[in-house]
Amino acid sequence: MGADMIGYLVIGPTQLNPVRVEETRVRLEKLKELLVVWEEDEGGDAEEMDDRFYDAAGKVMDDEFWAERFVNQCMEPASLKAFADFDEFVEWWNGGHNDARDTMTRGLPDGRVIVSCGDMSYGDEPEGRGYTLVRDMALLGALKHLGIE
Repeated sequence: MGADMIGYLVIGPTQLNPVRVEETRVRLEKLKELLVVWEEDEGGDAEEMDDRFYDAAGKVMDDEFWAERFVNQCMEPASLKAFADFDEFVEWWNGGHNDARDTMTRGLPDGRVIVSCGDMSYGDEPEGRGYTLVRDMALLGALKHLGIE
């Protein structure tokens, strides 16, 4: 069995737009509130609650399939740590990604930057800082709202 490269390759602005950062922060706070309510609703009809959560989350994220992908991508609803990583991600991105050993960058003439982060793996998920931050923001759907593709 050989190792495989597991990672993310994204492109975005060299510095994140502060207005987009705040708009994304507001979206994520609303989303976090929805997740907490969804988790705590033990007495209600589970299917009805799922439908309400999926609809509300889709509206918050401007993506009707967001909740389904979030829940299906091995992200437990109780795992709210990804939300706490938002400020760390913004600081890391704006700081030039220099403090993550699993990350490579390449500046482009148009002011954007290509960021690649990940590691070789024998089946387990990489644990590097860059990979973890980008993965969490991708799972939350925050990248597109920050102007990162």
